[in-house]
Amino acid sequence: MNKYLKLFETEDAFKSCLEAKIGGDNTEMGFPNVSVIGEEDSNGNFSVSDVFYIKDLNKAQAVHEYLRLNGSRWINPTTIEVTSDGANVKTLWVSIYNGLGSNGYPEAWTVVRFQPYDWYDKKTKTTYYAFISGSAYRNITESTGVKNVLEGEDLTLDLLSGINGYDPIPRFSDYASNDGFPYHGKIIYVKDLSSDPDEIYERAFTVTMDNDTHEPTLTFGTIEPFDSDGYNVSAHFSNNSYTNIIDGYYNSDSGSGSGSGSGNN
Repeated sequence: MNKYLKLFETEDAFKSCLEAKIGGDNTEMGFPNVSVIGEEDSNGNFSVSDVFYIKDLNKAQAVHEYLRLNGSRWINPTTIEVTSDGANVKTLWVSIYNGLGSNGYPEAWTVVRFQPYDWYDKKTKTTYYAFISGSAYRNITESTGVKNVLEGEDLTLDLLSGINGYDPIPRFSDYASNDGFPYHGKIIYVKDLSSDPDEIYERAFTVTMDNDTHEPTLTFGTIEPFDSDGYNVSAHFSNNSYTNIIDGYYNSDSGSGSGSGSGNN
C-alpha cells in the first residue's frame, strides 16, 4: 500500500522525496503513487492541502518543476518592449557610510526601477520590487524593440557593463575586473514603494557560458538582506527622466504590472 499512497506533512518533505526519486532512488517512492501533503492532528486525522497523482517519472519531473516555479515566481512578463516615449522612472539613491566615496564621503550610487525582475515569495507572501544599476538600465533601454530580460548575450552584457565604455560599479558587476566567465552581479530589492525604505535587499546573479551552444546563461540566487559590511545605510526615492523606457511602465510610482513569466528559484 505504501507504494501507492504516501503522506507528507510538509511540501519540503515531499520535494525531498521527489528529488530522490528523480535522481534514481526508488526506495522512498514507487510508481504509480498518490502523494498527499497536509498536517496530521493529535487524533491521527490528516488535513489535506495538496494531492499529486504521479504516474511515471516524466510526471514526477513535471510536478517537481511546478513546485519549484510556484514557490517563488516572477510577477511581470519578462519579454519587454523598449519605446522612445520618454518618462520619469523611479530611482533609489543609496548611501553607505563607510568613507569609501570621493574624498572620504559615503559610498553612493543609484539604482533604477525595473519591474520585469519583480519577485513574489509564495512562502512568506512577500512581493519584492526590483531596481537595477543605472548603467544596466541605460544599456538595456539604449535601443528600442522587443527584448527578453532573462536570456541572450546582449542582455547579460547589458546587465554587467558600465555605460558608454566606463567600468561598472563594483557593487553590481565584476565585469571590469574579471577576464572571463562566470561573471557576477547584483540586483537591489525593496518591499515597499510608497515611502523611503528602511531596509533594502539584494539578489546576486551569475552569468555562465554554455560550452556546447556558446550562449550565456543568467542564473539568479535568493533575495537576502543587503550586505553593507556592517556600515549604516540610508536610501531615498526620486524620479529621473529617461528618453527610452519599457512599454507599459509609464507610472514611476506603480508597483507591478500584470502577467506572469518563468523564473529561477
